Amino acid sequence: MLIAFYTFSRTCPTYDTLENHMSENEPIEFPCYFPLKAIGIDEDDYRQFVIDTVATFVEGVDAEAVRTLPSSGGKYLSVTVPFTAQSRKQLNEIYQALSNDPRTRYLI
Repeated sequence: MLIAFYTFSRTCPTYDTLENHMSENEPIEFPCYFPLKAIGIDEDDYRQFVIDTVATFVEGVDAEAVRTLPSSGGKYLSVTVPFTAQSRKQLNEIYQALSNDPRTRYLI
């Protein structure tokens, strides 16, 4: 099993799609376990937003398996949602939807 690790940052000048970071020749096989981590401003129930967004594209997201960690200053929240990714297209759609929210700072 291969685990993909890609970082997207709102501080980048433009958002690149996941396909731009994952070439067709990279050795990633689907379906695969994927612990998506979103880091964003901890306001307006950011945790639930991340879970709901992933659940839009992934069937059967286990909310009890979701892990959160606040930043030391309390401004940011890291939300890790584990799921089984089915395709690059699915991952790209999730990353795009999460990055569209102004609270999201990083996606790993």
